[in-house]
Order: sequence, then structure tokens, then C-alpha cells
Amino acid sequence: FDQRVSVGHGLIATNTYSTCYACRRPISEKDKCRSDYQEGVSCLYCVSVSSVKQKKRFVDRQHQIKLAVDRGEQHFHDPKYVVKQKHDAEEEESGCVVHD
Repeated sequence: FDQRVSVGHGLIATNTYSTCYACRRPISEKDKCRSDYQEGVSCLYCVSVSSVKQKKRFVDRQHQIKLAVDRGEQHFHDPKYVVKQKHDAEEEESGCVVHD
């Protein structure tokens, strides 16, 4: 369930923010372009807070998710996440996309 969305006026969903899968805080597209952002591992809010052990666990989790996506399978954690991963991978191929 926990695929949160940001909403604008009139409670219309926007793509302005997404979630850091490490600390669960909202992050913007600009935040994702920072050097301290690593998908599923760290963002500007948690890069200096999580332990080395936690980061290793997060890296391992992301690797398992990527393997599932590459096989065209759904990762057990969240079926919606697989679709998001494919979309993000397509954007990543075209470069960092920042929406102001």
C-alpha cells in the first residue's frame, strides 16, 4: 500500500515528491540529483544518520529489487515498486530529470 503521493490544490496528485526508501522521508526530483542520493540507500536527510550496517542492508535490498526487475518479476516488498523501478531506469538512461 505505502506508495504515497504528494497532492496540490484540490487534492490533485502531483509528481513533485517521492519517498526515500531508506528513511521514508519525502524527496524532490532535485534531491535525487544530489551526490548524496543513492536510490533506496540514502538521501540528504539520512546519509549521515544511518549506520554502515544499515547502508549495506539497503544496498543489498536494492540489488535484490534490481535483479527482480531485470527478470521481469515483482519484488516481494511492493508490487507497485517494480513498475516505478522500470520507469526510473528509463529516466536514468536519459539523464537526471529535474522538474521545477
